Amino acid sequence: MKSLPCPFCGSTKQEFYDLWYDGPHNLVYCECGAQAGEAEDEEGAISLWNTRATVEVSQETSMECLPCPFCGGLEKEHYKQGRYFWLWCNCGAQGSHAPDEKSAIALWNNRICISNQLASQISTENK
Repeated sequence: MKSLPCPFCGSTKQEFYDLWYDGPHNLVYCECGAQAGEAEDEEGAISLWNTRATVEVSQETSMECLPCPFCGGLEKEHYKQGRYFWLWCNCGAQGSHAPDEKSAIALWNNRICISNQLASQISTENK
């Protein structure tokens, strides 16, 4: 199964991880640090990664957190660990790490549009 480009940075360089701790926790991880939620197997992880929500963007929402690009959810946690900040959605999606909270929100809100043609092509290849 082939994965779509990252909804945050547009990269096609994702890796699949099987994080085995008290059961299978499989996920797709992008080189920018973004990841989708965890699944029981590789196919499920790629399916979560390839899920895209329709998100409306306006000038008024520029520093608010946009809905999750994977599930469309509005609830997000703001995390800080050491010197890094990032946003985490309830579905398990995570944005890229940033040096401050404002930058983490800006990275979360950065969205790459994937053409319908490319999404359709990848969907057809995955069948």
